[in-house]
Amino acid sequence: MGRLGRDGAIDSIRDLVILGANHEQQHQELMVTDIKHVLSMNPLRPTLYERPEDPKPVGVPKLEWLKYEECVYNIGLSAPRFSFDNEGPEHKEYVNAFEIGSRLVTNGEFLEFMNDGGYLRPDVWLSLGWAEVQENSLKEHDWEKFDKPLYWFKTDDGWMQYTLAGPRLVHPDEPVVHVSYFEADAYARWAGARIATESEWEVASADAEIDGGTYSDSFRFHPRPLSPGARSGRLHQMFGDVWEWTSSAYSPYPGYTVSEGALGEYNGKFMANQIVLRGGSCATPQNHIRPTYRNFFYAPNKWQFMGFRLTRDAR
Repeated sequence: MGRLGRDGAIDSIRDLVILGANHEQQHQELMVTDIKHVLSMNPLRPTLYERPEDPKPVGVPKLEWLKYEECVYNIGLSAPRFSFDNEGPEHKEYVNAFEIGSRLVTNGEFLEFMNDGGYLRPDVWLSLGWAEVQENSLKEHDWEKFDKPLYWFKTDDGWMQYTLAGPRLVHPDEPVVHVSYFEADAYARWAGARIATESEWEVASADAEIDGGTYSDSFRFHPRPLSPGARSGRLHQMFGDVWEWTSSAYSPYPGYTVSEGALGEYNGKFMANQIVLRGGSCATPQNHIRPTYRNFFYAPNKWQFMGFRLTRDAR
């Protein structure tokens, strides 16, 4: 590849090569999630990476609601840098006033939902989500049941979760991870809130800092708790740590056209029955993290590093 670049022979396929390199990075992220899923089913629950013991719980900052005014916003990427075709074209969208949570929902908060019978209350679940709960409650293996985040299991010491550093106690301060859209939506309803649209999320993320862990974070591959001393009045953990569910269906932006040939199968063919996630995770390459990056999965999926934050209409 270096020789081709020096000789100028690569000029005619430069864009394709850049896309291929970024696509390979996406596969590196997926390999991390696939390896975790495979190892989690090993009864020995092996350790792939060593990392220090988790810090003792000290609490996270109280959730604050940050308000964004109604306005017509530019959504999507329009810049002279690489982006995937589903990030554009840039277009205008009217967004009602909304308030978004200053941080991600934590394990401790999700446990409150579980302890309040959250998985037994059809009133807070979408119909399809409730069907998942009912159908998977009959599964033979505990890890298959839809009654807790993926990789959680109960012991005499309390709730544990499988990580790539082996089994660890569920840390109440860490962002909850490996939850489906159905679980995120049910928790939000239980908490008197909702999940943001992808436009709301993008508007809010425009001035957020990258303060979450990524693939480059010393191969940690696990979300970190937000520091108790995190600055008040700002959004935190918008980028890195966990992919954040939005409530938006994965569909083309106005003016989007599918590329001709094989490239047309890259994103366009998947724009049906999936939900958009934003922000990147602890397994995402850092150079992929930007406000316009659109990930997408089916609503029941849990194996990716998926989490969420709360949103509500402005008050």
